[in-house]
This record gives sequence, structure tokens and C-alpha cells, in this order.
Amino acid sequence: MITTLAALAILAAPVHAETALQGTHGGQAALDPYPIVAGEPGDPCALALTVTADGAASVESVGCSGPNELTLRAAVPSWTFVDVQPAEGRDSVALSLELRPITDPLGTTRLMLFDDNADGIPGGIVGGLQVAGTTLHGEHGGRVRLSAAPAFEVEHTAEPCTTQFGIAGDGSIELGSSDCSDKVAYDVVVGLGGLKVREVTLAEGQASVASKLHLRFVEEDDGNIAVSVADAHNPNPPAAVFTDADGDVPVVHWSEVKVKRRVSPKYPEDAKSMDLGTVRCQLRFLVDERGMPYDVRLESCPEAFHESALEAAWKWRFYPMKMNGEAVKAQFVLVIVYRLM
Repeated sequence: MITTLAALAILAAPVHAETALQGTHGGQAALDPYPIVAGEPGDPCALALTVTADGAASVESVGCSGPNELTLRAAVPSWTFVDVQPAEGRDSVALSLELRPITDPLGTTRLMLFDDNADGIPGGIVGGLQVAGTTLHGEHGGRVRLSAAPAFEVEHTAEPCTTQFGIAGDGSIELGSSDCSDKVAYDVVVGLGGLKVREVTLAEGQASVASKLHLRFVEEDDGNIAVSVADAHNPNPPAAVFTDADGDVPVVHWSEVKVKRRVSPKYPEDAKSMDLGTVRCQLRFLVDERGMPYDVRLESCPEAFHESALEAAWKWRFYPMKMNGEAVKAQFVLVIVYRLM
């Protein structure tokens, strides 16, 4: 059987617009790059920071204890704040953040940032969980931003392997060496050919970004093959992981889901001249026990609408899904409709 895997995309997203944090009393500050903090499983940590106009950050309080508290206090001084814009009459920006321990299917736990002040929505997601913020890093420097995470469809399981390729400034992909077995080699090439490059930043003196991915193939109980993919050149160890994260997440029908906050998408300007009329985009939401999306996947949607659909979908909020009286994670498919007025 074939399964299509999109990504959790736990990656650095060094784009100011995507990592801008809103101040409690106004103003904002951006993180560059997005910090990936290794942690331990446990409860979320509330983190209060003060960032001065020169980018210096100080920890006011950490709302958790144990290893994660020590990790955060040690990590914050190394964070790079840029574009610091204090509110009028203030000389610093007060930030209220929440860091949630998220463990991927390979067993690695990271503390992922959520901005309590984002768009006035408690727990607004910072760029590191944005699918649109997926970034690949080059062996010799440079980086590539993708509009969607790498997705591979395979019919057979295989030994873990690596594949190398270059991405030129125009977004074209040149295949390199690979040690993937013949059973999956073709599927890997097809997956690489489907990468959707959004922006390429070349290192000085380089004609392309030399990329390398680690791939693992795991046969699920239902016979589907789950593919996990890691960026081998990510400078923030351990390597950031792209993976199918929904193996144990219950599937529910959209009619069982209660929407708390609905955000209408914007009809893309570039698509208005395409004479497409009404467009429907089908997206799969994965939400946590609080009803907040932690992964959003495009399942059916014209390419011109991808960015707009994801931008709107990440802002949706739902009431927690409950089973046997307990809040649980859930996944479901919803359709976002675009109407050209």
C-alpha cells in the first residue's frame, strides 16, 4: 500500500516575519534563527523574557522545574533577537512564551515555541512549526526554503539510507549520490523531483545549496510504509526531523469537530487572473489535546492557493476532542472554500 506523508516540519525558520514575537505591552522582536531546543518530556514551560533594543534578552521567570527549566535558562542567552521594536515610551519588549515538549516518532524531544501574544490568540504558533517555514541547510552554507515539506510515497520498506542533491539559485534540482536500495530508489528520486522550492540563499562562492537527507522506512500495522526524513546539514543538533506523526492519532469525521475560531483565507492575487472561480482546498488537521493544530497538510489544493490555505489553517482553533471523557489528539479533514468576489 502507499501512504502520502507530509511533515511536522520541526525546523529552523530564519525568516523575521515568521518568527516575530509580539510584546505583552506592545512592540515586537524577531528570532533569527528559530531556536531548536532539545528537552525532556513533561509539562509545558511558561517563559517570560525582556528583550532590550540591542537584542539582549534576560529571563524574568520560567514556569516549570527540572531539566527543562535548566535547559531554557542556559539556552536563552544564545538566542539572537533582531528587529526589536519596543512600544512607544518603552525601552524593551516583554515577551510571554510557552515552550511545549514535543516528541517526534524517533524519540527526540524538543521544546517548541508558542507565542501567547500572537494575533491575540493564546498559544499562537511561532515559525518553527509552520509548514511554510520548512528550511533545508547546505553542507557548505546557504539554505533553501520550501513551501511544503519533503513527502515520499513508497510501496516497500527498506534499510535507512541517505540521498544527496544540489538546489541551484533558480530552484532546479541536480541529483547526487544515494545509497538507497533499488526497492525505494525510484520513489526517492520522484519525491525529490516534487520538492517545492520557495527561496534559495546561496553561500558565497557556491553555485548551489548542497543538501543531504536521511531517510528511514517503517511498516505500520496497517501495512502502510511511513517515511521519516531528516535534514543532515541542520546546524542545530539533533537533526531536524520530517516525519509522519499521525500513526497513533485517532481519525474523526469533520462533523464531530467543533470549531472555536474560523479564519477565512485570502484569495491569492496571482490566482485572480486565472479564472478559477470558486476553489476548494482539502486540508488534514492534526490537533493536540487542547484543540490547537500542530500539523496541517494539504491533501487537495491548486498550487497557487497552497500558501494562503496554510496561512489561514494554522490560525484555526477547535474545542478539544474527547474520548471516554478525556481530551485526546485527533486528525480530520476539512475543506476551505475560496470565492472570488
